[in-house]
Amino acid sequence: MTALVDALDRWVEHGVEPPPTKSDVPELGGPALALPEVACPLGVYYPYPAAQGNPRRAGQETTFAAFDGINLEPLDARGELVDMNGNGVRDRRETVAQAWARLRLLKPGERFSQSAYVACVAKAAATLVAEGLLPPRVLAYYVKRAVASGVAEGAR
Repeated sequence: MTALVDALDRWVEHGVEPPPTKSDVPELGGPALALPEVACPLGVYYPYPAAQGNPRRAGQETTFAAFDGINLEPLDARGELVDMNGNGVRDRRETVAQAWARLRLLKPGERFSQSAYVACVAKAAATLVAEGLLPPRVLAYYVKRAVASGVAEGAR
C-alpha cells in the first residue's frame, strides 16, 4: 500500500502518472495484481464469511486451503465447493507440484523445489516493484520469507 500512496503523492504533487489499473475486470484494466502469495501459490485463499448477522465483521474474512495432495477440496461457509483445480468436481487437493504444473509455473519435466519457489516469489515481487506497486524494500522481505519457508520438503 505504501508504494501506491507514494504514487498518488507523485501524481498529485508532480503530475507523474500512476501505474496502470490492475483488475480482474477487463474493462477496468488488466491483469489483476498478483502478490507473490497469489502468483506462486501454495494453496488457495477463499472467502469464508462469518455467520450471518455478526456485527464484528468489518471486512471480508478468508481462510487458506493448502495444496497438500491428501485432503478433499474444502467447502466454504455456505457449503459451496472451493474448486481449487477448476475441474468442477470435489476431489482430492493437488500437491504443490501438480498445481504448479497445471498453472504452468513449472516447465514440462521440471520438479517443484525450494529454488523454483524462491525464483517465482522473487520474480513476482520484482515485477510489482518495477511497476511501482510495491516499495523496493519489500522485495527482500518476500525473498527472505521464501528462502526460510522450507516449502519443498513436503510439497512433492
